[in-house]
Formats: sequence, structure tokens, C-alpha cells
Amino acid sequence: MIRTKHCQAHKWNTLEYTINQPVVAVFRSPAGAEVEIGYLLFGVKQFDLDGVNNKAVRTSWGRINLRPKQPCDVTYAWFADGKPGDIVKIPLP
Repeated sequence: MIRTKHCQAHKWNTLEYTINQPVVAVFRSPAGAEVEIGYLLFGVKQFDLDGVNNKAVRTSWGRINLRPKQPCDVTYAWFADGKPGDIVKIPLP
């Protein structure tokens, strides 16, 4: 499922959360944004987005957060079954 959400600049924005269910979120842009999985009071940084390549984050418990450098709408693919297939072929803007 392709989803779009608005994110504020320089702030951790929670896009999705999950409890005891394997999920995968695939991102491409905005370039320079940081993606992390948040667990209770702390987060584990996963990667920075480059705006060119699709990148996936997998978890079965926690929040998926994004911190962009400027306000933006972020579009990402969300797989609640934890099986994204080939992440390179997912059509993201």
C-alpha cells in the first residue's frame, strides 16, 4: 500500500507504528531525511535517504519515524505482511 503523510522539518515525525506484527516500509525521498525505528523512549537510527534509491526498514515492534530537513509530504510503501518483494521495483516519487 502506498501512503503519503506530511512531515515537519527537523522533528521526528511518527509515520507508522506496529506491535507484534512484522512490517516493512520502503522509502526513497526526501533526500537527506533520517529514518529510525523508535522503541518506547529511545530510537535506533537506521539510515539516511538519498532521493535516488529505495531503502527498506523492517520491524515487528515500534514506531517508524522520519526527520526531514524541510517540511514535506513523504510517500512510502507500507507492507503489513512483512513481505515487500523486490523493493527496487516499487514505484515511488
